[in-house]
Amino acid sequence: VNSRKATVHRGDGDFGRRKWKKIRVGDVVKVEKDQFFPADLLLLSSSYEDGICYVETMNLDGETNLKVKRCLDVTLPLERDEAFQGFSG
Repeated sequence: VNSRKATVHRGDGDFGRRKWKKIRVGDVVKVEKDQFFPADLLLLSSSYEDGICYVETMNLDGETNLKVKRCLDVTLPLERDEAFQGFSG
């Protein structure tokens, strides 16, 4: 499982692929629709206008219903990759 890859911010608004086991605290991970991702992520932004996303946690808690997560208003504008120019986690 830890050999799966995620899209991680490398600096200057550029993103690249990295194995889950190489992801560290403070890394910015880009998650696309219907994509698996490592647990314990903080939602910074969403393609939905109101900054929400739906997360399935069945592998963590056995529940099959989707959970709604919402980002903070201050990070909501960080929707496009270019918004991470000069950003550090």
